[in-house]
Amino acid sequence: QLNIPLMVVGHNSHQNECIIKSYVDFDTNDGKDKFRLSGISASGCNCDGAVIKYVSEKLLARPEQIKVMIFISDGSPTRTSFFDPNNPVSDTMLAIKEARRKGLRIFGAVVDDYENVSEIYGKDYSFDCREDKSLSREFQKLIKKYCLLKG
Repeated sequence: QLNIPLMVVGHNSHQNECIIKSYVDFDTNDGKDKFRLSGISASGCNCDGAVIKYVSEKLLARPEQIKVMIFISDGSPTRTSFFDPNNPVSDTMLAIKEARRKGLRIFGAVVDDYENVSEIYGKDYSFDCREDKSLSREFQKLIKKYCLLKG
């Protein structure tokens, strides 16, 4: 209803590959997003650094001035990607650092291990969403700050 361009992806990994599934893409405007989103489910290991790099590239190609990524996670990356092949947490932190250096605003929303997410994303860039309604409250704050008020 706010007409904010949006992309929603999910991911998991099996052996040495990262599988990224797009549920909603920026250019999807067919009214069926709610049906695609209902198919989201947890499915195993995650390669957060790779997905942050992938989504960052998609965001950087967008014409909007303000680019915000909200990464919902259990707080425990398990696979590496491009930056640090031996440490999934370091790999994710390096992907975030590179994306922020390019001007993206990246936030981590955690549904399990808050201490790890606040270490990875930074205390000012992470939310503790272990309670049912806290995620929607945090999203509302971000939308107001960065999307509606152009902050």
